[in-house]
Amino acid sequence: MLLYLSARPGHAATARHSFTPDQLLAYFDPRTGAVVGSRSRYAGVLGLAENFHYYLLVGERGYIVNGVLAIAFLGIALTGWVLWWPGIRRVIGALKIHGIFHGRYHHGHRNWKRLNWDLHSTGGFWTNPALIAVIVTAVVTFLEINNS
Repeated sequence: MLLYLSARPGHAATARHSFTPDQLLAYFDPRTGAVVGSRSRYAGVLGLAENFHYYLLVGERGYIVNGVLAIAFLGIALTGWVLWWPGIRRVIGALKIHGIFHGRYHHGHRNWKRLNWDLHSTGGFWTNPALIAVIVTAVVTFLEINNS
């Protein structure tokens, strides 16, 4: 059970029993300990969005599906770097967008497929660390909550 105490005097403390789809939040008077109210964590529009985000609106199975997909997505992101790797001698050249500032792609006179490839591979390489950080956070949260 998690207990959140309000920093403001006179405000109720909040208790959360577990991390489940049917989670109930209870509000307590910090002086007497009496329950002053309760509600479902997933009530309302934001609760529905959170329920979709964690549980895909289907409960515990949706949470497991989300966790498994996060692990698979981590594998895809890591293999993306392996597949992208051009070799130690060509790394610097692979991180550049060739000819975009020299007029080669001006009015479609040169190969637009090369520009598309350069934008895709360079953009993918530079955004992959942030993507991996988000995925690792999701996987760690899934494994931590699933083991508790």
